[in-house]
Amino acid sequence: MALPPVIVTNFKRRITGVTSTALNVTARQRALAAYQLGLCGPTAEFSLSQVLRQGFQRPQGQPFRIWHVRRNSEMAWGLFAKRVLRQPIRLVFTSAAIRRHSAYPRWLIGQMDAVVATSDIAASLLGRVDCIQGHGVDTDKFYPGVKAARPQILCIGRIRPEKGTDILVDALCQVLPRHPDAQATFIGRAKGRDAAFLAAQQAKLAAAGLDRQVRWLGELPAEQTAKMLASAHILAATPRYEGFGLTAFEGLAAGCAVLVSQTGALPLAAVGGRTGRVVPLADVEATALALADLLSDTKRLGHMQIAARQAACTDFNLDQEAKTLLDLYERLWAKSSKPRVLNQGL
Repeated sequence: MALPPVIVTNFKRRITGVTSTALNVTARQRALAAYQLGLCGPTAEFSLSQVLRQGFQRPQGQPFRIWHVRRNSEMAWGLFAKRVLRQPIRLVFTSAAIRRHSAYPRWLIGQMDAVVATSDIAASLLGRVDCIQGHGVDTDKFYPGVKAARPQILCIGRIRPEKGTDILVDALCQVLPRHPDAQATFIGRAKGRDAAFLAAQQAKLAAAGLDRQVRWLGELPAEQTAKMLASAHILAATPRYEGFGLTAFEGLAAGCAVLVSQTGALPLAAVGGRTGRVVPLADVEATALALADLLSDTKRLGHMQIAARQAACTDFNLDQEAKTLLDLYERLWAKSSKPRVLNQGL
């Protein structure tokens, strides 16, 4: 199989937030673009070795191939292919970080042919930015289902301090005793030393007599996670730090009200209070109050869930992200002095 004109890189063997956005955008670009796209990675269409072996030939209809990268290792391999192997490629990097990059990543970013920031804050921390575009959500993949009979609170992501798992657990210890019909579910793995952190959270719930109201399911396949979102009422994301926070927007698409902390793009998901609540970082009391507020009025919660789906479809749809990136690719190709003919075949 010939390499496509655009390679969206993924060098992780498990699903991460970055991997998820790469997969989502690639799928939507495939539907919108007049050329094929590929995903390079351990479980994807093209392996790194295939790309490096076959990357010396220019793609059909374009003067060079584009590598869209999101991690330091992917930037480094792209530079190797471009500078050492002299392959005809250009490198596009997306940054969601809302803290200043260290010296090595800054140097790598400086070598990129184009840089995309996912928010105004991320853009302010970069030396140069070619466009600002937040991540969109695939509203065909994430959509409301039949909501569970009991109020369901869902938290998706790694189990670790940075993700604020303990903040939410402490808030649940305050709120769930007053709402015995509510259930909370955590989806995500605790890796390495975070296993002790997970055990500490489970011990808190057990001491409060809430272990039966809270489930820990570990990491689940993406399809199963989407189904659980479809039946949930509230998506909770209370990290101490988040670059973007795509899970909250997936929750909107699935018809969930959101409870989010003030970091990354998460506050945008609350849409000024119409679709959820925003709480200060690491504030257990504020988180508990906001959660209790969401659970206290089922009619209002239902209105929020309807507004959540509408917001996802109109304001946070994946199509806009894909179109913006496609436009950036076209501008890069147009800068070439070589004549080009768009490849019309899929």
